[in-house]
Amino acid sequence: MQKIFVEKSRLYMFLLSIFFFFSCQQNPQSPSSKAKPLIPVLNTRTFQKTLIDHRGHPLVVNFFTTWCEPCREELPDLISVSKIYKSKGVSFLAISLDKSGQKVLSPFLKKIAIPFPVYLGDQSLMDDLKIQAIPVTRIYNRKGKLIQIFKGRIKKSLLMRKLDQIL
Repeated sequence: MQKIFVEKSRLYMFLLSIFFFFSCQQNPQSPSSKAKPLIPVLNTRTFQKTLIDHRGHPLVVNFFTTWCEPCREELPDLISVSKIYKSKGVSFLAISLDKSGQKVLSPFLKKIAIPFPVYLGDQSLMDDLKIQAIPVTRIYNRKGKLIQIFKGRIKKSLLMRKLDQIL
């Protein structure tokens, strides 16, 4: 009788250990494994590194928020110009200054396919670049030197004219 009890106990322990082993494994279909990567946040230091990474190419940097009407109005023009000038070596990137960050930017980016990198900017970046209103578009030459700042909505024709000048 005692032998049967010991055998049953071993069997239960074995089954229990298998249950715990498999229940502790991460489910490949779990929501966390399907989560989109977070949008990178740029501060002053990482923004400077990004500028260095783009040296050799003219760079257009647009600062915007998802709630800003002029920002949303100029976005199709920025996308269009980025597609036209990509073959000419011009790089584009956008930096959202939304205070709510990922929460508002992620759904916005699902609606609008932006073909260039989009980042979140932190307060230190806004302060260091003296951004007090949006949208703002900054253009850097091939050497990474700031050559133009456009405050307010930039027109497609003006942006193209400026890019043609620096190419």
